Amino acid sequence: MITMAFEVLLMVCVVTMTAAVMYLLYRVAILTTQVGMLQDWSGEVSYELLAQEQAREVALMRDRMQDIERELTELRDWSDSSAVEVS
Repeated sequence: MITMAFEVLLMVCVVTMTAAVMYLLYRVAILTTQVGMLQDWSGEVSYELLAQEQAREVALMRDRMQDIERELTELRDWSDSSAVEVS
């Protein structure tokens, strides 16, 4: 009789432990998926930040090129007006 009760108690413990292990494995799978999603999101954010930084650099280069073109035009105009005065 005690042996039978012990066997039932042992079976309940085994079933409970199996359920607990399965739940923990389920949670690990969910966490692994979430970590993967966070890594993907982090990569996208890094790519977006890099793209924004490059866009700012391109805009600065474009502004600098426009400044250089304006200065060259002013220099040509000054050079042309100086040549007319000399003649």
